[in-house]
Amino acid sequence: MTGDVAVIGGGMAGLAAADRLARAGCKVVLLEARARLGGRIHTVVDPATDHAVELGAEFLEGQPRPLLQLIESAGITLQEIPERHERADQGSRRHFPDVEALVDRLLANIPDGEDIPVAQLLRQRARDFSSQELDAITGYLEGFHAADLERFGTAALAENQAAEAQDAEHLFRLEGGYGRVVSHLASTLKVSGAEVRTETVAQRLNWKAGAVELEAQSRAGGATRIIAAQAVVAVPLSILKAARNAEGGLFPAPSPPGWSAALACLEVGPAQHMVLRFDDAWWVKQQRSPPVFMHGMGEDFPVWWTSTPPDLPFLTGWAGGPGASKLAGQTLEQLVPLALQSASSIFGIPVQRLASKLRAAYSHDWSSDPYTRGGYSYGGVGALPAREVLRRPVSQTLFLAGEALAEEGRNGTVPGALASGLRAAEAALQTELAQD
Repeated sequence: MTGDVAVIGGGMAGLAAADRLARAGCKVVLLEARARLGGRIHTVVDPATDHAVELGAEFLEGQPRPLLQLIESAGITLQEIPERHERADQGSRRHFPDVEALVDRLLANIPDGEDIPVAQLLRQRARDFSSQELDAITGYLEGFHAADLERFGTAALAENQAAEAQDAEHLFRLEGGYGRVVSHLASTLKVSGAEVRTETVAQRLNWKAGAVELEAQSRAGGATRIIAAQAVVAVPLSILKAARNAEGGLFPAPSPPGWSAALACLEVGPAQHMVLRFDDAWWVKQQRSPPVFMHGMGEDFPVWWTSTPPDLPFLTGWAGGPGASKLAGQTLEQLVPLALQSASSIFGIPVQRLASKLRAAYSHDWSSDPYTRGGYSYGGVGALPAREVLRRPVSQTLFLAGEALAEEGRNGTVPGALASGLRAAEAALQTELAQD
């Protein structure tokens, strides 16, 4: 088939780009490898409670205008969350260090233009912090950013810190889950006439100025070829960095100028979380504020958080970065005992009692998923100029989008992915206007 624009990837960036292009009157075909849309947004409903369980993106920080407008148009209510963090060990709750302030101290007085691995900076400035502070910084950066600190660049971290400072006062969940945003965008695409093909894996992307040829494999219809004038490539960073013959791997041919070197400066970190449903919210106790975010130390799942409201019987365990690597590839049955042991250590409840109260468990292995190959991105040394290279249109034909290219330090977020998709779509539309 032929069309104006092919959009590869049905996550937030691809959906946003396709929606903007279709609304502008472009003929759009969107390809998504999975049977569902949403990418790393993956909301499922617990059948016993009708509660929306997030297996991917869950929180909304700050006041990102494009996403808030989308949420409002979809009629979704925001649920504000008190960002209360506590250290916990065997049920004993105590103050959790202000890690944002510690990281700001770590980054202070770096010479202009210097960009080195965060681990190197930690070694250089170890004497400026206590051992407890260093543990807090390391645990936070590895877990929150899903990062290997030997590969995490200080310039990228500084940009992330600036975004955190701007967004810190507002933390929300979406009532009913992020999946409602995906459903809303899917419905608007249908109204605008865009063609959406799920279970269709893009396998080859050949291009020249003004022309794109896609070879794809559809579960329903077998091999297919798509010809378009332009393509928005909105696949996860790890898909572009995968071996060319790997399942799900995709890279344009010929290689766009500068892409390979720029991609080498961006990283994808592993992340793993487990949502457990118990027969009651045993963590809520009278005459004590309910927990929100609880931090252990050294557990397989070292961070836990409650739902909204916290007396719902759902508890989420989280691991990111190197600690999550060893969890990749394990089955749900293998992960549940590790999660229960971690919760037992942090909350001080015997693991046997937790097991007797457990009613359901949910997880998704993003690292082993061939169409994701990791949790989300972080910037290596040289990430900031690399992102600038990758954001540029290629011969007014290829436009790259995704959370890894988000501006102002908002990589790894839904607002960042959405803004990136809109940016790519606007660039494609500007090209069409110039040609007209």
